Amino acid sequence: MKHQLTSKTKLLQKAWLLSDGKLLILKRSLQSRTRAGQWDLPGGNSEWPDADMDINQPHQADLIREVSEETGLDVAPFWKNRQQPIYFTTYFQGREQLFTTIVVWFIKLPRSLSAKVKISHEHSDFIWVRFDVLDQYDFGFAGGPAGFIGASMKRLLPIIKDLD
Repeated sequence: MKHQLTSKTKLLQKAWLLSDGKLLILKRSLQSRTRAGQWDLPGGNSEWPDADMDINQPHQADLIREVSEETGLDVAPFWKNRQQPIYFTTYFQGREQLFTTIVVWFIKLPRSLSAKVKISHEHSDFIWVRFDVLDQYDFGFAGGPAGFIGASMKRLLPIIKDLD
């Protein structure tokens, strides 16, 4: 049951990482259980903290851990205090009786970090890409208008424009 909070609930957190005007996307390995060979955002499923830990913002620690595991980047110094997600949704899988909460964040990174990406075994490639060409990448069902990546792109555009 690792990678889920319980056998019936999970919290999936992803992040749009922006550096030097480009966004980081990762290509899922061909061995991935879902969306194999398709593009994705850094992040993953939250896990219960260790029993002896007291954490005020476990979702923040989980996202920072997942991004670090998948990209080798430490985004903690760039996480703004009281940061709000740019996208939030829920999804229920009837056959599996699984309730998923999906949260997408935005984190602006300095230019110096873009050259330090080291992907994990979960991915086969990565690229820093401009927002205006994201539609050329196959995100599978997650990238469509109803998918969390596609829907979060709509929320991302005004944020990026405000940074210019």
